[in-house]
Amino acid sequence: MALSLRDVRCDPIANRALNELMHHYTVAQEKSRLVLTKKTGEMKLFLNDLDDLHQWDFMRNQQMVKEIERLRVLLTTTNQHGRAGRSVP
Repeated sequence: MALSLRDVRCDPIANRALNELMHHYTVAQEKSRLVLTKKTGEMKLFLNDLDDLHQWDFMRNQQMVKEIERLRVLLTTTNQHGRAGRSVP
């Protein structure tokens, strides 16, 4: 089954992921897939089904969780050493 932009727009997770990707990529629809081309450079992403966008969204969320945890540890450590900073609950 071919992936269309309409399919993506009807799927909340895929739509969120595509909107995030569109900050750095332009989107073109081919016969059986979407092609995202990096706005600066030659890098291309080929999306063949909604699961490709679901996986990207999952990985992005995991990355954000790790970054939040890293900042929480940094702020807690800074606070314990008497430097300026605020503990995150």
